[in-house]
Amino acid sequence: MLDHLVRRSPRRMRAVAPWFSPACAALLVALAYATSGSPLALLALALLTALAVVAPRGTLLVLPASLGLVYQPVLVGLGTTRFNPAEIILAATAAGVAARASWSVIRSPSNRHPQLTVLRSWLGELRFAPLAVGLVVAGAVSLGTVADPTHLRESVRDFRWVILEPVVAYFLYCWYVREPADRWRAVSGWVIASGVVGLYSIGAGLAGAGVESEGVLRIRGLHPHPNALALYLERPLMLAAMLAIAHSGRSRWLWAASATIISAALVLTFSRGALLSVLVTLGLAGILTRHPRRTVALAVASILAVGGLLAVAPERILSLFQGGSGSLRLHIWSAAVAMLRDYPLFGVGLDQFLYQYAPRYVAPEAWPERFTSHPHNLFLDAWLRLGLMGLALLLSGAVVIGRALSHAVRTGQTLALAAALAIVGGAMHGLVDNGYFLPDLALTFWLLAAILEPEPRSLAERAEAAKTS
Repeated sequence: MLDHLVRRSPRRMRAVAPWFSPACAALLVALAYATSGSPLALLALALLTALAVVAPRGTLLVLPASLGLVYQPVLVGLGTTRFNPAEIILAATAAGVAARASWSVIRSPSNRHPQLTVLRSWLGELRFAPLAVGLVVAGAVSLGTVADPTHLRESVRDFRWVILEPVVAYFLYCWYVREPADRWRAVSGWVIASGVVGLYSIGAGLAGAGVESEGVLRIRGLHPHPNALALYLERPLMLAAMLAIAHSGRSRWLWAASATIISAALVLTFSRGALLSVLVTLGLAGILTRHPRRTVALAVASILAVGGLLAVAPERILSLFQGGSGSLRLHIWSAAVAMLRDYPLFGVGLDQFLYQYAPRYVAPEAWPERFTSHPHNLFLDAWLRLGLMGLALLLSGAVVIGRALSHAVRTGQTLALAAALAIVGGAMHGLVDNGYFLPDLALTFWLLAAILEPEPRSLAERAEAAKTS
C-alpha cells in the first residue's frame, strides 16, 4: 500500500518506490538499537508495527539483512527482556499482518469464507508447508518429553528461536514476498549486509579481537565463536558466488565482489568444515550451471587458497585428527550415539544436549569440550532434539530439497538454484557442526525455502478461482 502511493508520485519517487518501505523499516530497527532500553525503543517497535500494517512486504525485505545481528539483542522497553533484530522485525510484521486480517474480516464479513478458500489453495501449493507444520508439531511434542524437566525453559527458548519464529517467517515470506524482483532484493540486501559483517569482523581481527587456537587468531566479529561466524557467512557466500558464476554482464562483478569480501572473512575464521563445504558446493555450482572455464578457475583458486592456509597455519589445518577438533568430534559422536540408546524415541529435547552430555556421557579424552551444546552432526542433532519425528522430518526435507534443486536445474532458475545449493552446502557443513539449530541458521533455511517455492498465482486469480469453485 505504502509503495503503491509512492509509485503514483513523480518519476524520481517511482524509481525509489521498491526500496522505500524497506528503508523505513531499516531506520526504525536502527532507532530501536540506538535507543535500546528507553521508551523510544518501544516507540520504534510501535512504528515498525504500524509500517507492517500498511507495507508488510517492506519489513520482511529487511529480515535477511538482520541475520548477522542475531547475537546482538536489543533491550526493548524498560524491562530486562532482549530480542534480536530478526525477532523484532518478525513480531512487528506478524502483529501488523494480524491487524490487516482482522480489519479485512470486520470490514467485509461475507468475504471470510472465500478468503479461507484462497488460503487453503495457497497452502496446498507450497512444497515446504508440510515440513514446516510437521516441525512445529514435533517441537511441541518435544516440549512434553524433555529428558530433564528442570531445563524446560531452555527448550521453550529453543522452540521459539529455531522452530516457531523461522516457520512464521517462512509463511509470511511466501505470502508477501511474492514477486521475483522482491526475492532478488531480499537476497541482495542479505549479501550486502553479510559483506558489511565480514568487513567488520576482519577489522576487529586486525585489532586483535578473536580466539587464539592452534597458532592462529580466528576472527569472530559480532558472533560468540569463530565457528558461529563461519556458519553464518557460508550461506550468503554460496549465494553470491553461485550468482557470480551463473550471471553475465555487470551484475556478475557485483556478486563476485561481495563473494570476495565474505570469503576473506570466512577464511580468517579458519573453520575447516565451512571452507570444505563452500569449495565442494561451488564446484557443484560450476558443473550444474555448465560454465567449465569458471569451474576450472574456481578449482585453481581453491587449490591456491588451501595451499596458502597450509603455509600460514599448518598446525591448524593438519591437526584435524591428531588430537585436534576432529578427534574430539569422534568422541562427541560416540557420546551422542550412547545418548540415543537411552532416549531412542523422543530424544533428550530441544537444547538439552549439554545437560545430559557433561554429567553422564562425556569421555575423559573429550573433557576439554565438555560444555558443547550440540553433537556436531545434523542427523544426531535432529534425532536428539526432536526424536524419531525429527529424523523423519530431516530425511523428508532432504527429498524436498533434492526435488527443488532438480527443478531449478531443469528450468534454469538461477536464484532458486543458488538457494538450493546454499542449503545443500550448509547441510554438508552440518555433518561436522551445527547445520540448523541456531537462530540465524534456522531463519536462513526457511527464507531460502521460501525462495525455492514456485512463483505463486496472483491473489486475484486465487479469488476468482475461489468464487467459481
